[in-house]
Amino acid sequence: MGTILALFAVTTIITIIIIYILVIIMKSYPKLATYLETVGYVLLAISLAWTFLFSSIDNMSNETDMYVINEKLDTLWRANSKLQKALSNDDFTNLDDYTYELHSYWYRIEEDTKYFREQVSIAKIISAILLGFSTLLIACGRGQELLISLTSKKNE
Repeated sequence: MGTILALFAVTTIITIIIIYILVIIMKSYPKLATYLETVGYVLLAISLAWTFLFSSIDNMSNETDMYVINEKLDTLWRANSKLQKALSNDDFTNLDDYTYELHSYWYRIEEDTKYFREQVSIAKIISAILLGFSTLLIACGRGQELLISLTSKKNE
Protein backbone atom coordinates (compact mmCIF):
# COMPACT_ATOMS: atom_id res chain seq x y z
CA MET A 1 0.00 0.00 0.00
CA GLY A 2 2.86 2.36 0.81
CA THR A 3 4.53 1.80 -2.56
CA ILE A 4 1.27 2.58 -4.35
CA LEU A 5 0.96 5.85 -2.47
CA ALA A 6 4.59 6.72 -3.19
CA LEU A 7 4.11 5.93 -6.87
CA PHE A 8 0.97 8.06 -6.93
CA ALA A 9 2.80 10.94 -5.24
CA VAL A 10 5.74 10.77 -7.66
CA THR A 11 3.39 10.59 -10.65
CA THR A 12 1.43 13.58 -9.37
CA ILE A 13 4.57 15.65 -8.84
CA ILE A 14 5.91 14.78 -12.29
CA THR A 15 2.54 15.66 -13.84
CA ILE A 16 2.45 19.04 -12.08
CA ILE A 17 6.00 19.81 -13.24
CA ILE A 18 5.14 18.88 -16.84
CA ILE A 19 1.98 21.01 -16.74
CA TYR A 20 3.95 23.95 -15.34
CA ILE A 21 6.57 23.65 -18.08
CA LEU A 22 3.88 23.38 -20.75
CA VAL A 23 2.06 26.46 -19.40
CA ILE A 24 5.29 28.46 -19.54
CA ILE A 25 5.92 27.29 -23.11
CA MET A 26 2.33 28.02 -24.13
CA LYS A 27 2.56 31.57 -22.79
CA SER A 28 5.58 32.12 -25.03
CA TYR A 29 4.10 30.31 -28.05
CA PRO A 30 0.27 30.50 -27.95
CA LYS A 31 -0.18 28.63 -31.27
CA LEU A 32 1.65 25.65 -29.79
CA ALA A 33 -1.39 24.84 -27.65
CA THR A 34 -3.41 23.91 -30.73
CA TYR A 35 -0.68 21.56 -31.93
CA LEU A 36 -0.33 20.00 -28.48
CA GLU A 37 -4.06 19.44 -28.30
CA THR A 38 -4.04 17.82 -31.75
CA VAL A 39 -1.16 15.56 -30.73
CA GLY A 40 -3.13 14.72 -27.58
CA TYR A 41 -6.13 13.65 -29.63
CA VAL A 42 -3.91 11.53 -31.87
CA LEU A 43 -2.38 9.88 -28.79
CA LEU A 44 -5.87 9.29 -27.42
CA ALA A 45 -6.89 7.56 -30.66
CA ILE A 46 -3.73 5.44 -30.53
CA SER A 47 -4.43 4.64 -26.88
CA LEU A 48 -7.98 3.54 -27.67
CA ALA A 49 -6.75 1.40 -30.57
CA TRP A 50 -4.07 -0.08 -28.30
CA THR A 51 -6.69 -0.86 -25.66
CA PHE A 52 -9.02 -2.56 -28.13
CA LEU A 53 -6.17 -4.41 -29.77
CA PHE A 54 -4.76 -5.76 -26.53
CA SER A 55 -8.00 -6.33 -24.63
CA SER A 56 -7.63 -9.99 -25.52
CA ILE A 57 -4.41 -10.03 -23.53
CA ASP A 58 -6.42 -9.99 -20.31
CA ASN A 59 -8.38 -13.01 -21.50
CA MET A 60 -5.16 -14.76 -22.46
CA SER A 61 -3.70 -13.87 -19.06
CA ASN A 62 -6.68 -15.43 -17.30
CA GLU A 63 -6.39 -18.52 -19.48
CA THR A 64 -2.69 -18.73 -18.64
CA ASP A 65 -3.51 -18.58 -14.94
CA MET A 66 -6.03 -21.38 -15.40
CA TYR A 67 -3.42 -23.41 -17.31
CA VAL A 68 -0.92 -23.00 -14.46
CA ILE A 69 -3.51 -24.00 -11.88
CA ASN A 70 -4.56 -27.06 -13.91
CA GLU A 71 -0.97 -28.16 -14.47
CA LYS A 72 -0.18 -27.82 -10.78
CA LEU A 73 -3.31 -29.73 -9.80
CA ASP A 74 -2.44 -32.50 -12.26
CA THR A 75 1.07 -32.59 -10.83
CA LEU A 76 -0.28 -32.89 -7.30
CA TRP A 77 -2.61 -35.73 -8.34
CA ARG A 78 0.26 -37.57 -10.01
CA ALA A 79 2.40 -37.10 -6.90
CA ASN A 80 -0.40 -38.32 -4.68
CA SER A 81 -0.89 -41.38 -6.88
CA LYS A 82 2.84 -42.16 -6.84
CA LEU A 83 2.95 -41.77 -3.06
CA GLN A 84 -0.09 -43.96 -2.62
CA LYS A 85 1.49 -46.71 -4.75
CA ALA A 86 4.71 -46.43 -2.75
CA LEU A 87 2.82 -46.72 0.53
CA SER A 88 0.78 -49.71 -0.61
CA ASN A 89 3.86 -51.57 -1.94
CA ASP A 90 6.27 -50.45 0.81
CA ASP A 91 8.67 -49.50 -2.01
CA PHE A 92 10.17 -46.06 -1.47
CA THR A 93 13.29 -46.51 -3.63
CA ASN A 94 12.26 -44.30 -6.56
CA LEU A 95 10.32 -41.81 -4.50
CA ASP A 96 13.29 -39.45 -4.02
CA ASP A 97 13.94 -39.27 -7.75
CA TYR A 98 10.29 -38.66 -8.43
CA THR A 99 10.15 -35.92 -5.78
CA TYR A 100 13.08 -34.16 -7.47
CA GLU A 101 11.38 -34.42 -10.89
CA LEU A 102 8.16 -33.14 -9.39
CA HIS A 103 9.92 -30.20 -7.78
CA SER A 104 11.70 -29.18 -10.99
CA TYR A 105 8.51 -29.54 -13.06
CA TRP A 106 6.54 -27.48 -10.56
CA TYR A 107 8.80 -24.47 -10.98
CA ARG A 108 9.12 -24.95 -14.74
CA ILE A 109 5.34 -24.43 -15.02
CA GLU A 110 5.73 -20.90 -13.65
CA GLU A 111 8.88 -20.29 -15.68
CA ASP A 112 7.05 -21.10 -18.92
CA THR A 113 4.59 -18.23 -18.36
CA LYS A 114 7.12 -15.67 -17.11
CA TYR A 115 7.72 -13.97 -20.46
CA PHE A 116 4.02 -13.74 -21.23
CA ARG A 117 3.37 -12.08 -17.87
CA GLU A 118 6.15 -9.57 -18.59
CA GLN A 119 4.56 -8.76 -21.96
CA VAL A 120 1.19 -8.22 -20.32
CA SER A 121 2.67 -5.81 -17.79
CA ILE A 122 4.55 -3.90 -20.53
CA ALA A 123 1.36 -3.61 -22.61
CA LYS A 124 -0.51 -2.20 -19.60
CA ILE A 125 2.27 0.31 -18.88
CA ILE A 126 2.29 1.48 -22.51
CA SER A 127 -1.48 1.90 -22.43
CA ALA A 128 -1.31 3.96 -19.23
CA ILE A 129 1.47 6.18 -20.62
CA LEU A 130 -0.40 6.82 -23.87
CA LEU A 131 -3.60 7.66 -22.03
CA GLY A 132 -1.78 9.88 -19.53
CA PHE A 133 0.11 11.87 -22.15
CA SER A 134 -2.96 12.28 -24.34
CA THR A 135 -4.97 13.59 -21.40
CA LEU A 136 -2.17 15.95 -20.41
CA LEU A 137 -1.76 17.38 -23.91
CA ILE A 138 -5.51 17.80 -24.45
CA ALA A 139 -5.80 19.52 -21.09
CA CYS A 140 -2.97 21.90 -21.99
CA GLY A 141 -4.63 22.82 -25.27
CA ARG A 142 -7.94 23.44 -23.57
CA GLY A 143 -6.21 25.29 -20.76
CA GLN A 144 -4.64 27.68 -23.25
CA GLU A 145 -8.09 28.39 -24.68
CA LEU A 146 -9.34 29.16 -21.17
CA LEU A 147 -6.38 31.46 -20.52
CA ILE A 148 -7.05 33.34 -23.75
CA SER A 149 -10.74 33.72 -22.98
CA LEU A 150 -10.03 34.89 -19.42
CA THR A 151 -7.45 37.46 -20.52
CA SER A 152 -9.75 38.75 -23.25
CA LYS A 153 -12.58 39.19 -20.72
CA LYS A 154 -10.21 41.08 -18.38
CA ASN A 155 -9.19 43.42 -21.18
CA GLU A 156 -12.81 44.30 -22.00
